[in-house]
Amino acid sequence: MVLKRYSDNQASISKDTKVAQKQFQSLLRDIDQKKLSCGMMENVVYQKYGNPVAVLEGYFMQDAVKRAVYRNPFDFFNGHKVYLYFDCSKKLVYWQDIGSQVTDE
Repeated sequence: MVLKRYSDNQASISKDTKVAQKQFQSLLRDIDQKKLSCGMMENVVYQKYGNPVAVLEGYFMQDAVKRAVYRNPFDFFNGHKVYLYFDCSKKLVYWQDIGSQVTDE
């Protein structure tokens, strides 16, 4: 019984990781194709690209912001990262594709 639950749990984790991988690839593709746009609402971004691996609140250039961190679930520590920044009205104001420049449209 314990082994069955363990097996079921591993299958669920594998499925969730594959979904996160597809969502991350979709985010990268939308950045590359300039489909990610400033002004998108936070909840719309989360619906489209999934929940971020971390959300940090703080200040950037004297403005209160929320930074959502996205990364490749199969290369967690050394992989590609994307930071999405939302203002206090929960609108996307800019993003940073690590290894690229900050985009501010």
